[in-house]
Amino acid sequence: MDVVLYDTGEEKAANLLYFIVKNHAFTDGNKRIGAALFITFLAANGALYRADGSKRLADNALMALDAAHRRKPAERERNHRQGNRQPDQPL
Repeated sequence: MDVVLYDTGEEKAANLLYFIVKNHAFTDGNKRIGAALFITFLAANGALYRADGSKRLADNALMALDAAHRRKPAERERNHRQGNRQPDQPL
């Protein structure tokens, strides 16, 4: 029985990146490895470039993800509270 958890390739790539970084699957380099797998997955599935050949991701997109991940835990907590949800609740 095939169960599809994520409908699109983009969702699959995003979750691959998220879970590699969040779960610390490797001893070191989780963000770098996650980013490399994210880009590789998108490229392998023809989702890295648009039909006209332009990039679907800005060059600094992964840098922005890294900056967001590095925010202080107190700042993340405050942002969760402002969104009226608990930190461990799904979106």
